[in-house]
Amino acid sequence: MPKQRFNPYDYKTLEEIITVMTPRMADFVVFYDGNATAAARKAGYTGSDLVIQGTGCRLLKNPKVARALALRAKAEAPNKNVASRAERQVMWSNLMKNEDEAASVRLKASELLGKSEGDFVDRLKMEEDHTVNITINVIKPGVAPLPDKPGHNDPIDVTPEE
Repeated sequence: MPKQRFNPYDYKTLEEIITVMTPRMADFVVFYDGNATAAARKAGYTGSDLVIQGTGCRLLKNPKVARALALRAKAEAPNKNVASRAERQVMWSNLMKNEDEAASVRLKASELLGKSEGDFVDRLKMEEDHTVNITINVIKPGVAPLPDKPGHNDPIDVTPEE
C-alpha cells in the first residue's frame, strides 16, 4: 500500500494542524507577524542572520505552516458585524445629506464625519535648532601630532636638524 501524502486541507482548525507540527513550527506560527526571520528566531531556530532568513522562507513554504497561518488569519479576521471606517463614513454622509433628518442629527453626522477625516486636528509646525561644535586643530609647520591615544595628545617637534 503506498504511503498516503499529507493533505493540509484535511485539517479544518488551527488546533488540529498544530498537533502534526513540530513544537518549533508551532511556535513559528504563533510568532509570525509578517516577518519570517524574526518569527523563526523567536521560535528557537538558530544560526546566522542569513541562515535564519532561509529557515523562515522555508517554513513559509511548508504546507503545514502555510495551512496553520491561513487558519490563524481566518480566525483573526475582523467581525463582519462591526462597521468599517468606510461604512461609518458612508452612513454619516447619508445622514448629513438627508434633509428629512433633524438639524441636530445632521450636524452631529457632519461633526463625526469631519473628525474621522481629521478636519479638526490642530497641526503645529515645530522647528529645531541644532548647534554643531567643530574643533579645528591647526598644525604648525614642523610639528606633527601623535596619533589619538590616551595621554598622547601633545604635538612633537619634527623639525629636521641642520
